Formats: sequence, C-alpha cells, structure tokens
Amino acid sequence: MEHIADLCPVLLAILTSLKTDGLDDWIPAFEKGSGIKIRASIRPLDLACQAYEENLLVRAIECR
Repeated sequence: MEHIADLCPVLLAILTSLKTDGLDDWIPAFEKGSGIKIRASIRPLDLACQAYEENLLVRAIECR
C-alpha cells in the first residue's frame, strides 16, 4: 500500500495524518515524505476529483 500512496498524494496525506497526533505533526511529515508543499487552500471540487482518481488507481492495481 505504501508504494501506491507514493502515486496518490491525497491518500498519502490521509495515511500520514493517521500516523501522527495533530496538524503540527502530519503536515511537515507529509511535505518531507512527498516533496509536495501543502497549499493553504484547495477547491473542494479539485480535492474530490483527485481523491476519486486515486481511488480508481488503487482499485485498478488491486484487481491485477
């Protein structure tokens, strides 16, 4: 699952947040692990589309 998370930034953010205790912990851990700087705002539709596409990728990989 961790290899899939490398291709899925939303999934990686969720997994990272579950492994830490709060905002001050997971954001730096996510940025260091992914190389992606978190923007202060993102449109909800963009986030939903990204999460949906990541879900499709995970399902496609699991079916193989």
